[in-house]
Amino acid sequence: MAIAPTLGSWQNFNHWWHAQSVEGNTESFKSLFTDHPLFTTAMGMNKSITGVIDLHAMKYLYWSGNVIELSGWEDNLFWEGGLQFTYSKFHTDDLLSFEYFGQLIFSYYKLLPEEQKTLYKGYWDFRMFRKDGHCIRILRQDCVLKHDAEGNPAMLLILVTDITQLKADNKSHLRMTNGIDYQLHEYNTIDKKLYKLDNPSERELAVFRHISQGYQRRQIADKLGITLATVKTHCQHVYEKLRTNDSVETINLLKIWGLL
Repeated sequence: MAIAPTLGSWQNFNHWWHAQSVEGNTESFKSLFTDHPLFTTAMGMNKSITGVIDLHAMKYLYWSGNVIELSGWEDNLFWEGGLQFTYSKFHTDDLLSFEYFGQLIFSYYKLLPEEQKTLYKGYWDFRMFRKDGHCIRILRQDCVLKHDAEGNPAMLLILVTDITQLKADNKSHLRMTNGIDYQLHEYNTIDKKLYKLDNPSERELAVFRHISQGYQRRQIADKLGITLATVKTHCQHVYEKLRTNDSVETINLLKIWGLL
């Protein structure tokens, strides 16, 4: 299903977000991250960037010290500029994906039963410019650390990873899960449409799990006790569901989403 979005901007997104009455006393959590030597040291050694975001203020409560290695931008620019600074480094073609994915995440999380909110995790990617002018593709994984009385996310723990080598197309993707099931979405920067994707079945994922391990399709058929024709049919169904073109693109996308 394709949804045609409207023009996005930081002002539009910020106005929409604050219209949701996001509230929460998150400042008290800041010292839990910035003043904890073990947490700070461990996160700084990680190849991925770790951050904690106060969504009410659109500021970072924590930002691991390895940010300059991935982005080239100095740490203080993220501290002072918050999410607006990060937004300003997005590839312009991906601004709408940020706006629409944010709204999808907000709506999905708010409707989750209370017992599922702690299990929520989001995976979404976008392109951003490094200080040296090179464009890289980023995967951001989100967990909600705190929400307000109305169920709105108030504080996020994020993990940011460079996935340029895995994905360099004109599509941004989003996976949201409550720990039980999940939703998949694609934003296509060429036709500027948002697509709701169909989830692969467990058997279809099993086929691609074996492909990613180097097995040929005939071997996969023998391992799963199905015919070669069925293996090929499963592959075609997944290409159609995920709007991918081949097994390499599909496997990379499934790995990014944590499904393989």
